[in-house]
Amino acid sequence: MQKTLDFIHNYKSLPGFQNVVHDVGPPITQADIEEFQAVLQSLNEDDKASLLGLYGQARTLQLGFEHVSGSEVQFGGMNIFPFGSVFFHIGRDRFDQIAFDRTIDDRLVTFSERDGRLQLFVDTGSNGEEKPEALDLGVGEYLGLLDECRGLFPWQMAILSKKRGLMDDERKQFISNLSITFPDADTSLF
Repeated sequence: MQKTLDFIHNYKSLPGFQNVVHDVGPPITQADIEEFQAVLQSLNEDDKASLLGLYGQARTLQLGFEHVSGSEVQFGGMNIFPFGSVFFHIGRDRFDQIAFDRTIDDRLVTFSERDGRLQLFVDTGSNGEEKPEALDLGVGEYLGLLDECRGLFPWQMAILSKKRGLMDDERKQFISNLSITFPDADTSLF
């Protein structure tokens, strides 16, 4: 999450950003790791490394922003659920949908264990109807993409379009907005 953390520290010097809110919790401690050792040992190595890498930087991570370019306003953000909450639920509810992130438009990103891996889902429902759809991403891939775009809305929907082999208008617009909002982002990932 280095790009996201760098953005949080430097956004005031970047043009167009306003209404930036953020909360970066302290990194987890050795005591936190020991408390959830059994859960950590139950995860595959990739998922364990990805989650420890994230929470080793911040036990909670929240970000929201607006970016203005001409008459266009883009929104973005993330709300990574706290370490203790996520790991408590992995230990108890590993086959249920466990909340992991909340998008800027209030959709839950969840995971559950499938075939020995944590599989990620995003809620694509509307009008209060929940409809989790598989992102076909591992935890590390999800965090890498989230960091690359710093949560620019609607990146998860762009990933679903890419998964379906579509270059629809929403995905095209997202890629264009990403290149304007974060010129250093690798748009080919989306």
